[in-house]
Amino acid sequence: MNRADKNTIKLSYMSTKANINRRIVLGVVAAGVIALVSTAWFGNRPAPDANEIKLNITVPPVILVNDSPIYDTDVQYQAQAADMIDIGENLQKNNPNYQIILDELVDQRLLALAAKSQGLEQRDSSKRRLSLARERILGDILIEEQLNTVMTDDYLKQLYDAQNALRAGRTEVRARQIILTDEESANNIVARLEKGEPFGSLAAAYSLDRVSRDKGGDMGYFAKDMLDQTLTNIAFSSPKGEIKGPFETQAGWHVLEVTGRRNTPIPDFEDVKKDLESFTRASEVQNLISSLRNQATITAIPYDK
Repeated sequence: MNRADKNTIKLSYMSTKANINRRIVLGVVAAGVIALVSTAWFGNRPAPDANEIKLNITVPPVILVNDSPIYDTDVQYQAQAADMIDIGENLQKNNPNYQIILDELVDQRLLALAAKSQGLEQRDSSKRRLSLARERILGDILIEEQLNTVMTDDYLKQLYDAQNALRAGRTEVRARQIILTDEESANNIVARLEKGEPFGSLAAAYSLDRVSRDKGGDMGYFAKDMLDQTLTNIAFSSPKGEIKGPFETQAGWHVLEVTGRRNTPIPDFEDVKKDLESFTRASEVQNLISSLRNQATITAIPYDK
């Protein structure tokens, strides 16, 4: 499978509802759920005192900082927060990033121990910030539990089969375009094309679309629901090799040539598994939050302006 085919596959999985759900999960996760979990709790938490809840950890630590242990699991949490590994994977100790993270955790532990020795954790503001970090941790754990229940290979393959059923019998078009600022400029380009000037050269010299112009105007393969409706309607109704335009969309005035047609390819499961996982993760997070909001009583408190 070539790179253009893989790009088309990824675009189809990111369309419509999947695209919306991706924005949702970015809003939830990138806001700090995982990052704050690692740095605010596991990374900065000193060894428990006698009056604190003791962790039931039976494996030896990987390093001691003033007799305060840091464990391999702490490194793994931090690696997940940095997107070095996925949940469920392990960063190996011979990986150079392992030592980098471990050094960062040592620094964090030293700062946390120093802050504790100065009594900073007893401040009301500190307690509130620690409480908020704890809430984020618990929320992250709940999301992980939900995803562990749902995100199995069997479920992902069902989703894969459903996507392929929608894709069956669909056609994709490959085209190249030149986008101009006004109709007169577009008509001039059409006239030059009719005189035999190369489409790719004109696209590189005049097209407003920076992505396609660097490839001679080539847009790659696309399905009918992936781009502007005016453009795709013209592209899908045009014979191969015929110049179409000028016509206007929100992007400007287009001159278009269809260069190929094909049935939408069926990707291998492993090629799109990551996209399916992202789609599922986003959907499950949104469904969980929506369900919790529907069951909750949320009261806005008026304030004086």
